Amino acid sequence: MPRKEHEEIQPARRRDCELIAEHIAPRFRLAVLLLEATGVRVAELVALAYGDIDTTTSQFRVAKGKMKAARRWVTIPNTLLGEILDRVPPDDRVPDRRVFQGINEDGIRNAMRRSCQTAGIAHYTPHGYRHRWISLALTQGIPIADVCQAAGQADRHVTLNTYANVLVDD
Repeated sequence: MPRKEHEEIQPARRRDCELIAEHIAPRFRLAVLLLEATGVRVAELVALAYGDIDTTTSQFRVAKGKMKAARRWVTIPNTLLGEILDRVPPDDRVPDRRVFQGINEDGIRNAMRRSCQTAGIAHYTPHGYRHRWISLALTQGIPIADVCQAAGQADRHVTLNTYANVLVDD
């Protein structure tokens, strides 16, 4: 069988990310900001529970993944960590409680699609934010081993082949 060519994902530009956050439904805003800031997979974000957050190190644990490399600690920018913690009173932050209750992968994708339409920009997906994060990390000179570890990817060659040719703005 002939090899199927995949369409190259275009990462969102900074201004487009700002427009998406500005036009997205409020209940999805923090999730989209966290996707952009961390480069996690949308399924990893949806599964995030308060028990996975370490406030002393400003990180959250991705405990489940499709491979061993996907299980890792991800740094959360302090401003977003504050917003996450402000969502629920401390007494209600039980370990199993999901941070983004009532939000699923399709909901985030659809909210992003609607936001892009409203903003009059190209359609971007949560995975496009992952491409943006990894591409920016590579263009900033972060060693490929560190990028792979932070992104939960096992194969450096796949990461380089997929992301190194994508250029995004600063």
